[in-house]
Amino acid sequence: MKNLVLTLLLFLNLLPLSRVVEGRAFCALRDPVSSINNLFPEATQHQSLVKAINADIRSEINEVLPFTLHFNELGKHTLYVVQKYGDAQGFVHVRSELTEWGLVEIAWALELDLSMRNLQFQRCRIPGCDVKHLPNILDLTVGKSYSEIRDLLSKDGTSLRPDLQTKLGDSHSFSYSAIKSALKTILVTGMAWNEEVGELNRQAMINRHYGHEASVSVVDIPVNELKLKQLDEIMGGGGSMVERESVKSFQIQREGNMEGTIVTANWRDGDYRGMYHWLFDTEKRVIDILTIPNWPNEQARTSFNQLLGTKIMDEEQCHTAAQIAGFELYFLSHN
Repeated sequence: MKNLVLTLLLFLNLLPLSRVVEGRAFCALRDPVSSINNLFPEATQHQSLVKAINADIRSEINEVLPFTLHFNELGKHTLYVVQKYGDAQGFVHVRSELTEWGLVEIAWALELDLSMRNLQFQRCRIPGCDVKHLPNILDLTVGKSYSEIRDLLSKDGTSLRPDLQTKLGDSHSFSYSAIKSALKTILVTGMAWNEEVGELNRQAMINRHYGHEASVSVVDIPVNELKLKQLDEIMGGGGSMVERESVKSFQIQREGNMEGTIVTANWRDGDYRGMYHWLFDTEKRVIDILTIPNWPNEQARTSFNQLLGTKIMDEEQCHTAAQIAGFELYFLSHN
């Protein structure tokens, strides 16, 4: 028996750190109330959503990440939905990142559109974490979308861009680890909690434009084959970035009257992808547009925002990618 115990102890000591980490609970706040109040001072309450990150979600994430999400990063994760008097304000998601200095846990605060809002270290034994490294990471990530943070890395994703390495000096290696954690956080949140994030953004859009009294009747019907065929004929086999089969519409009613429609759809443009949320009124005007994760760059944001307040045009009048996307979404979601 004694020899068996010694053998087991020796085996455990020889396990690589990554295997030991595998057994840990990854994404949970140690003191949720304190941490959330620090990251969202306006918060009045929060809701915890627990979900298992399985191999299918991992595979989807690895299609996008410039590096690999390993099997030891699967398991149950907790997403905290931060609220102010019942209205969702954003999310908090904790990620553990294995670095050359040991395990680092970062609590990331995300806006509803999954752009980065704030962060705090939950566990970091590296000298100067809060004083030396935190300001650099805040400067690199806050206010940025997934694509903007991805652009901080080299093309192959194995390091920070050379100019940032020079700028950050001996902090660049740790900053790279934090950037990887930020990218994983945004993708895991958006893909694992896709339905919940979408629903919260739709409700926020309704509250923003119609007030809290507006009610939504969900038209959750896949686009019919006839509509898809008609659109394909209209567009001559071409089209926009919209994945047409994913289009869904959500009618907005107030006091029994139709006020508008939110149309959602997956989109893809090269390495960029996300989910559109377009709000149309009953006169074919574009009231609001957002994408989750947030816009890949300022140029895309500006191009789509130029449509706000304008009416959807016929296909022959569409010249920009934004105009074509708007036409397709409206056509597929309206009779």
